[in-house]
Amino acid sequence: MFLLSGVSSERGLGISPDNDTLCLELKSRRYTQWSLSDTKLVRQYFSDIVRNGKPLPGKQVVLDFQKKYNVTHDWKIIRTKVFNEKMTYLKHKTLNMDSLMAKTGSS
Repeated sequence: MFLLSGVSSERGLGISPDNDTLCLELKSRRYTQWSLSDTKLVRQYFSDIVRNGKPLPGKQVVLDFQKKYNVTHDWKIIRTKVFNEKMTYLKHKTLNMDSLMAKTGSS
């Protein structure tokens, strides 16, 4: 929790009890627990985006996926999952290339 005045308030921007100090409390982060089957669906359906570095899917594409596979997460959460899977794939791809380069002695 971050407070500008050191006085706690309701979530968000507010006035302290003495009505002379403005304070701010940042919202806590939300975490989404993904099942292995839903993660696999996302990886398979959006594999072209994840593996080939294409732009993230638009809202309608994600909504179509959501409807087709009955995934209950919000479309923005699904889109974030695609982004995270893409970053994980690129990270591992880079690490694998680095280790291959080290083994062959190339620079």
